[in-house]
Amino acid sequence: MRALLMYIRIGLTGAWFFLGTFASICILPFRWKDPSVGAILGRIVSWGGCRIMGWTVRIENQKALYVSQPCVYVGNHQSNMDIITMGCMYPYRTVVIGKKELKWMPLFGLFFIGCGMIMIDRQNRTHSLAGLDVAKEAMEKDGKSIWIFAEGTRDRGERLLPFKKGAFHIAVAAQKPIVPFAHQHLFSYFDVNKRQVTGGELVIKVLDPVPTVGLTAADVPRLMADVRSRILAAMLTPEMKAPSGYAAKSS
Repeated sequence: MRALLMYIRIGLTGAWFFLGTFASICILPFRWKDPSVGAILGRIVSWGGCRIMGWTVRIENQKALYVSQPCVYVGNHQSNMDIITMGCMYPYRTVVIGKKELKWMPLFGLFFIGCGMIMIDRQNRTHSLAGLDVAKEAMEKDGKSIWIFAEGTRDRGERLLPFKKGAFHIAVAAQKPIVPFAHQHLFSYFDVNKRQVTGGELVIKVLDPVPTVGLTAADVPRLMADVRSRILAAMLTPEMKAPSGYAAKSS
């Protein structure tokens, strides 16, 4: 029965996501390439998805999302459910850097293109670097902010994976701040292996902006380590309910 309930919730959440995507696509003819449509979708899917899953989201220090725009948002990425839990905080005038395969996803691919999101080929270094240049230009010329999951893939809540340098090169090249955020572990609330969904409050901490003015490409490794350590420290606070041994696995 518990497994059936989990699959029903996942199915309903997926249906709500595609319904929200369709509604957002209907806006695009009037707001083509408007990055703020992404925030509209985020709020739609988060509003319904969290209710279906039985979750509430508490965002700490939310004002930090907007005090330094344009900026680069960097946080941890656990599962496909992140769009449900993080959608309520996704900032206006912000675009995502994502893998090119997203454009083939039904409905969402059209939405991704229509909002002006940036797609890169992770298997092609030249194309990936070109995508970073596009992101830098979007910040400097259009005043857009950039949202990147710096791990480059989902960590599935087990540990914070090593960061990739792309987000930090963009921030340094554009001389724009990095705004880190830390998402609470989902393992207590969503465990596919145990076929279990548990309702409750999830916490997302938005951390204070990290300036990059005056930094160069040579400073990227230090900057990356600093931001990662801040996110990890936030994830290890008591209210984030980190699993036993998480600090050791994430070091």
